[in-house]
Amino acid sequence: MQDNAGLMKVLRKTLKIILILAAALIIGAAVFSWFRMRANARIALRDAKDLRNAMGSVDTELYAINEEIFDPAGNDGFYGNSEKKALKLADCDGDAKLLSYDSRMRRVTSFTYETGSYVVTYKYDPEDPVWTVDYRLRVLDYRGEDIY
Repeated sequence: MQDNAGLMKVLRKTLKIILILAAALIIGAAVFSWFRMRANARIALRDAKDLRNAMGSVDTELYAINEEIFDPAGNDGFYGNSEKKALKLADCDGDAKLLSYDSRMRRVTSFTYETGSYVVTYKYDPEDPVWTVDYRLRVLDYRGEDIY
């Protein structure tokens, strides 16, 4: 009977240690994922800021031929291949959409930049520009026939 009680005590301690290690592993993985997500968000933000500067350079080139970077009739809001030029100049590999442009000041006032699971949105404000970085998480993706 005493051996059985000793065995139960050892099993309880072992189970406690296993549970503590499992909890520490889960918490550690969550913290690591959060830091990795923040670091990747900062990279996406840096790329978007570089892209904004590159769009200014491309717009200056277009100004020389009496054009502007913004084309509201286009799918992505860019004139011709100016999106590709700006992305190449900024060394970015995502997709950009030019949403609004101030023709009088020749300034991009709003755009989005998507790379991986991150979407960076820029809105011009004379006092303080607004940059937001969102993480896109696809929960479901159905393809083919509808399922009833």
